[in-house]
Amino acid sequence: MKRCLIIVCLVFASCSQNFMTLAKVNGDSISVGDFKLRLAEIQFDPKFVAENEVLALKKSILNEMIEEKILQQEARTENIKVDPSEVAAATPIENLDEVLSKQKISKDYWLMRSEQKIMAEKLFEKITKDTPKPSEAEIKEIYDKNPNLFHQQEQAHLLQIVLKTAAEAEQVQKMLSQGRDFAELAKSLSMTMDATTGGDLGFVTKGLLPENVEKKVFSLKTGAVSPTLEFESQFYIFKVLEKKEDKVLSFEESRLRIESMLFQKAKDATYSKWLQDKTIHAKIKKNYELLQENIRP
Repeated sequence: MKRCLIIVCLVFASCSQNFMTLAKVNGDSISVGDFKLRLAEIQFDPKFVAENEVLALKKSILNEMIEEKILQQEARTENIKVDPSEVAAATPIENLDEVLSKQKISKDYWLMRSEQKIMAEKLFEKITKDTPKPSEAEIKEIYDKNPNLFHQQEQAHLLQIVLKTAAEAEQVQKMLSQGRDFAELAKSLSMTMDATTGGDLGFVTKGLLPENVEKKVFSLKTGAVSPTLEFESQFYIFKVLEKKEDKVLSFEESRLRIESMLFQKAKDATYSKWLQDKTIHAKIKKNYELLQENIRP
């Protein structure tokens, strides 16, 4: 009976703590319960953080939540809406329920966070919509002063199928020789995460693969399939979709990339200045004493 009473008291204390206020932003509260959900979302575990760094990390997370609260308030002021279809499109994970269960996060919370992120993106675009694009002279200056940025090393766009045994690899090679689609076989048989995208590794730069694998893969022609290659007790089969040669990209080939980079940098600066101004003028109260308590997901 005494033990049950202790357990009930501990549960009640934990529930009571959830309603305590960690911070207030223009009158809106961030509770301990909100903070615990964020710790669960980022899979925070103090065992993997140095003891003297735990409080600093918690402060950083709380400050991030305060900034997000300011964004949510501004989004309401600007009447920015998010359609449920936008949220659905942003969460295409097939085994979402399983992932959330492991993280101890409810689906409602996940959908709410997805909505907040989309809303923040819309607000970002609204705030930065009048940011001027870089001039031709600015783009050319970046190209002329940074030649190393525009050296394209040899690359190959690869698909892969990874198998546990040589016998499985032999069977896959037989199916490929009979005309079976490489990507479809990767989806159904490959044991790595990229199987969901047909084993697509994207463009791989020469020098990143194990030497014995790379030598063979980069000797293949576009459209060719490699023989079975063994590495660390696993068996790999690759297909080359496209190849890019080692060369220095011309200004015209680099122009759009530079323009995009400079434009994004300018938009980020505009947004940072706006957010800094909003944060300075916001009424913010933080309870760092409460933050020092043993708050866990």
